[in-house]
Amino acid sequence: MVRFLNDFGIEATKGDTIIMPFVVVNNDKSVYQVQTGDVINFGMKKNYSDAECIVEKTIDNTTLTLVLEHNDTKGLEVGAYYYDIQITKAADGEVHTFMKGIINITNEVYDKD
Repeated sequence: MVRFLNDFGIEATKGDTIIMPFVVVNNDKSVYQVQTGDVINFGMKKNYSDAECIVEKTIDNTTLTLVLEHNDTKGLEVGAYYYDIQITKAADGEVHTFMKGIINITNEVYDKD
């Protein structure tokens, strides 16, 4: 089960697929129209201070949907993880983090593997 919480929080059962559509917003809260060539990246870490992300994804900028597959969450320990999503604009190379939050991975009862 996946639940989307306030402040961009996500609660998901270990091994579940997470599908989260989103919009890109400007600092003034207006919707940014994603352009061809813009690159959108997702990163997730157990701790902010970790050198590398546990999960990284490049998100299709035409669907604007984050998809974490079964294998992305299956090997995670139960607990909280930090994530953010950023865009690199093709026009000027500017990088903006437009969404961040916590993904709480909970234990599963049934394990199909």
